[in-house]
Parts: sequence; structure tokens; C-alpha cells
Amino acid sequence: MWPFFKDDDFNFLTEIALGSVFRQAADVGEVLTTVDRIHDGKARSWVDEWTATADRLAQEAAASAAAGHAYSAAGQYLRASFYYSLATYSADGTGDPALFARLWEKHRAAWDQFVDLGDFGGAAAERIKIPYEGTTLPGYFFRSGAAVEPRRTLIFNNGSDGSVVGAWTDGIACVVAGMERDDVRWPGAERRAGPAEPGVPPGLGEGHHPGRGLPVGPRGR
Repeated sequence: MWPFFKDDDFNFLTEIALGSVFRQAADVGEVLTTVDRIHDGKARSWVDEWTATADRLAQEAAASAAAGHAYSAAGQYLRASFYYSLATYSADGTGDPALFARLWEKHRAAWDQFVDLGDFGGAAAERIKIPYEGTTLPGYFFRSGAAVEPRRTLIFNNGSDGSVVGAWTDGIACVVAGMERDDVRWPGAERRAGPAEPGVPPGLGEGHHPGRGLPVGPRGR
């Protein structure tokens, strides 16, 4: 395949972006028009162009939500969150030490709106707070079935530099097929929970099988 960039990191992330289209976290047209504006190997250009695309989508999402179009808004917020997360990868190369944190918070805020507005079929999504060493960690619990029904979940890690929305593309999207998942997020890493597919070690694979996993967390799950 002909590379999009000579810069290996830029090219790899562009391929990840296109692969995320399947989970509706990206749009082919938006990805291609964004990378077309980026100067190869220039960190500031990478950050600026992905941020510009994400900002535009976040504005469109807010307008959609205000007009009562929750489904459209949720999709726009999901893609905005993913594009902000892409921008973070070159933030440290810009010379602005505060830039990564600003982009990270934008990506999480857009993701939160997606969770609040998204239609997950027969599953429910909620933002939760997990107690941790005198403070709390923001989390996201995706449940299928009755809220009072005990569940068993499996927590696994998607990588130390993984974004919140990256957890969606890596597996949380399986919730639409009727599984449940508990996502625990701390800066730079996530834990995602869901029954593991038979024969697949925890943390590998996107398929999941109900009734398998380890009991963790409150409410008997």
C-alpha cells in the first residue's frame, strides 16, 4: 500500500484512523481531507489539523444536540473525541507543555457527550466514579440486561497511551451485540471489562461471550 506519509508515526496513526471507521469513530472523508492538509513530519501541523477537524465536529455536534438530533450529535461527538485523541500523539513535539492536557480533556469531554447521548440499543451506558486513593477515577459502565441483575466482568488494559475513545474502537463497541463492559480510565490508560471470548486471553480479541469473566466492582458485577 502506498504510504500517506514518510513519517512512520504519522502513517501508522492514519492507518489506525481509517481502521476506526468500522466502529464509526472516524469517517473516511474526514480522515483523508485532514491528512491532506498535514505537512509530513511536522508535529504542529499534525496537531493543528486534527484539532481543527475535531473542533468543527464538536461545534456541529452541539448544534445537533440543541436541535434535538441526539443520534447525529452522538456520532459527531464520537468522531470529535477520536480526532482530538489523534492530535495528542504529537502534542509533546510542539514545544507547548500544556497542549497535551488541553487536548486530552477535550477528547474526554467529547466522549462523555457521546456516552450521554448515544443510542446503544438494548444496552445502557452510564458515567461512574470509582474511588481511588482519596479521590475518584472517571469510568464508563456499559450494561446489557436489568440493572439489578448481578453480572460478572473482566477488566483488561488497552495500553499505557490508550485514549478513552480508543477503548471503544478496541472492544467496547461490542456492547451493541449484547455484552456488558466496565471501562475505568486514568490519565494515559484504560481498563475495560467484558466477558472474554472462549480461548482468547484477557485483553486480546474483540469478541466476547456472556457469562465468562471475573466478578469485580460494586452491585455484584
